[in-house]
Amino acid sequence: MPKLRSYQLRIDKQNQRDWKPTTALEEAEAEVKFNISFQGQQEYSGLGLIPTKRPDTASREHRQLVTDAMCAQDDHKQLIKVMDFVMQGAWIKWDDVMSLDLYWNNLIYNLPPKLVSFALNATQLTLPTPDRLRVWNITSQSMCKLCSHPECSLFHMLCN
Repeated sequence: MPKLRSYQLRIDKQNQRDWKPTTALEEAEAEVKFNISFQGQQEYSGLGLIPTKRPDTASREHRQLVTDAMCAQDDHKQLIKVMDFVMQGAWIKWDDVMSLDLYWNNLIYNLPPKLVSFALNATQLTLPTPDRLRVWNITSQSMCKLCSHPECSLFHMLCN
């Protein structure tokens, strides 16, 4: 039955139907029901030997689980939408490159101002790299001058 429902949702999405709260609620409730039913085995005892707490569907805890599931689904859909954008979705690719500790105490007291400026400009993609210069119509090519790669982005410059 969930496969049929997900198929119907895909058909609705292809037909460009508007978002319906009842559909989103049914999706979230199905996800919560699945997560509660198949929580997984936590110890070496057999499946089903350990009783699991299943909240009543009318309880506040169940409503909170459904709300959290709806928020997670919405966040996931927004992330997928952002990934489709070329320039706006570039920040997603920086997760594994470096982690910046951008707490105000560390920014103000521990880092030199030029390093702070570089880090902030790098995260906002405002450094004058060849690809950005091409976007800003300052140059016509975005080729890397070191390795002759046709697209020289900030990621390419810092990681290659």
